[in-house]
Amino acid sequence: MKKVLLAAVIASMVGGAAFAQTNVVTSANVVGYSKVSLEAGGKYTMSTCNFETGATNTLLSIFGTNQLTQSDSYGDCDRIFVWNAGTQTYQAWAQWTDGVFYKANDLDEWNQAISGNPAIPVGQGFFIASGSVSNTVYFSGDVVAVSTQSVSVVAGYQILANPFTCDIALQATTFADCGAASDDSYGNCDRIYVWNGSAYQAYALWTDGNWYKANDLDEWNQGIMATNTIALSQGFFYEAKAPITWVSTNTYLSAIQ
Repeated sequence: MKKVLLAAVIASMVGGAAFAQTNVVTSANVVGYSKVSLEAGGKYTMSTCNFETGATNTLLSIFGTNQLTQSDSYGDCDRIFVWNAGTQTYQAWAQWTDGVFYKANDLDEWNQAISGNPAIPVGQGFFIASGSVSNTVYFSGDVVAVSTQSVSVVAGYQILANPFTCDIALQATTFADCGAASDDSYGNCDRIYVWNGSAYQAYALWTDGNWYKANDLDEWNQGIMATNTIALSQGFFYEAKAPITWVSTNTYLSAIQ
């Protein structure tokens, strides 16, 4: 039977998470958690759960029934905005005081009490909008322990995230190797938009396979290469010119086997 490595070793590979150990590797080889702080007053955080919370991650398996702020009034609730890449629209969800998720795009929809529990697989991001009070949300589950992950990318926008339980440098993502559009003109490139809490920073893929800042043409022409990292629990918008399959490789697998 395989032994789980010391948490200190794993933590050096998988940034930002805390881990629990067992003596024997079972179906839950390595478990851990990360946390996201929510500032009160409808502030938006683009986030994700980089842990496996069941056979398929869902709203309820990720957040449970006692983490998000709940209320009879959807304006007081923490809300989760899930992006539908097929329709290019958001669907908001909030928890009533019964712990069930209900659609909450607006008051009329909230009053219809349409319940649901959509799947949010590892590799897909979402927005969390804070309610009337501040909150701290914990993501926990099994560390992703497969060698590769494939994420379908449609033409248009989607909210993505690293499909593994770790930080990843933007330049280390493998979109360029998977057919992402690159060009001298940033308008013809695939683009990534990273939310910093108040604004987006756009990056576009040049013909050398690297990402460069691209909020506008002047910035693009400066040739400022991306040096940032997509952190654990952080999502990002991806704008694709055409459908691709993003295949990503696990960089820490040998450390947890």
